[in-house]
Amino acid sequence: MDIRHTLAELFRADHEAQQAERSLLGSRERKQLVALLCEATMERLGSATEPKAQLELERLSSLLAKVPSPDSVSALFALLDSPEAAVRAAAGDALVALADERFDLVRAWIAAGLEGGAGRPIEAFDHALGELPYLLAEVDDPGAVDLVLAMLGHGNARVVGAALEVGGELALDDRVRRALARLTHDGRTATFDDGEGGTFEASIGEAASEIVAALGAVGERRGEP
Repeated sequence: MDIRHTLAELFRADHEAQQAERSLLGSRERKQLVALLCEATMERLGSATEPKAQLELERLSSLLAKVPSPDSVSALFALLDSPEAAVRAAAGDALVALADERFDLVRAWIAAGLEGGAGRPIEAFDHALGELPYLLAEVDDPGAVDLVLAMLGHGNARVVGAALEVGGELALDDRVRRALARLTHDGRTATFDDGEGGTFEASIGEAASEIVAALGAVGERRGEP
């Protein structure tokens, strides 16, 4: 094998891929482009365990973020619900990038999902529900905290448990602190990440109390009242 030739071929393929992406995104047929990308996403989601499909879904995540629309956001959340971690990671990065430019679209989709819209209620999502709070914690927009607060106050225990995963990270906001305090006596059970790739069940009250206690300890070390 001529490795110099192989490297040159790799550079050539990258250059051609960049040119093809610029040409695709430069299309004036924006609605048709979004529809095409969404269709391609749904076609490949069923075979997301296959390496080729995973690579294509990762590319589609990037492309969808560059054509902001309600449909592209819906497709990205479908990708965020994939059982494949690499696909979820690509979709999460794409949604954060999209939210930096068009948070209104992302916020509208999540708000509708929390109210039972967006095609199905937010609690019906499996993997995406667990990813969502971490995604919101990365978004530099005050509205992201509002959505986490809505999750903390949600009637479904799975949604509340998911939001608690990032409650400590957002607790500089007094509203989040108060929301956490209100949950310390909540007896509903939820599933939490154990930090080692597994999960465990605990009451929402127990989880909230641990976060509140940890925040209090940090405040004491800092000399906060």
